Amino acid sequence: MALIKCTECGKEISDKAASCPHCGSPTVSSEQAKKLKEEEIRKTQEGCLLWGCGLPAVLIIGVLLAVLLISLFDSYEPNNPNLSPGVNEFDRCVKRQKAKGLSTDSCWNNLRE
Repeated sequence: MALIKCTECGKEISDKAASCPHCGSPTVSSEQAKKLKEEEIRKTQEGCLLWGCGLPAVLIIGVLLAVLLISLFDSYEPNNPNLSPGVNEFDRCVKRQKAKGLSTDSCWNNLRE
């Protein structure tokens, strides 16, 4: 007969006992306890990989992507000669239509042609 620690209360009990006489928790053999501990460690490590450790990396990538997109859209200049002529024409069309109080749908149609 060997003494083992109860998984619930931590007191020493016989490995032959069906439950802990102190707290009533069912006993676990040392082999079962080892397997439970290994599974608990594995789950903790998986949780770290999925949420705890990977989350900062996802946040950093997200922030970098947002900065990149903002810098791309912030540098847009409507009268930039390096842009395709259609883009400048589209901007002029939108301004004309808005000044007349008309819909800008025709500008989209002209751009597609």
